[in-house]
Amino acid sequence: LVPSSNTDTTNNNLRVHEWPFTQYDFYKYAANPTKGGDLDGRLRFVAIVADVIGELVLPSWKLVLDAAKDCNVVITSALARSLSFALSAKLKIPSVLIHLQPLVPTKLFPQSSNQDNFIETLLKLDKSDVEIIPETGSEDNLESYWMLEQHQHDFLEERLDKMYEEMEIEPKMTFEALKQILSGNDP
Repeated sequence: LVPSSNTDTTNNNLRVHEWPFTQYDFYKYAANPTKGGDLDGRLRFVAIVADVIGELVLPSWKLVLDAAKDCNVVITSALARSLSFALSAKLKIPSVLIHLQPLVPTKLFPQSSNQDNFIETLLKLDKSDVEIIPETGSEDNLESYWMLEQHQHDFLEERLDKMYEEMEIEPKMTFEALKQILSGNDP
């Protein structure tokens, strides 16, 4: 699932579905998120992302369902994961979530808002003589990650419930079920 582009999507083994919107549509939610507008920093960003998902991605479920109906698996990015998990339940096929970077910041992939560390890490990636040792996030990183995930789920809950009802899927996605999936444990 990708924003509209001029990409060749004729490969018979891979079906790329274009969204009925572009990334420019995302910006209308940046100034006035429907939830969390009074928040600052990362929580406000989570609210904006929840609006993009809730107002642009989730309402596209019928189009995406039609594109996915003959597929063996749905591969998705984080932006469309809520829809992908619902499609997976509806079609009884696996959903694979692909991340371009770890969800929890690490020394190898620090949060981009920490500009100095982020730039330093990017510069190290170009040097073959520097050994980079992947690390997992600390307990504090994980705790803040799950807090942000909980907020995103809460911001989206009404819209997710509506989509699940329209798709006639039970049970609806709870935060605990989402946490299990994101932890690598399918409930």
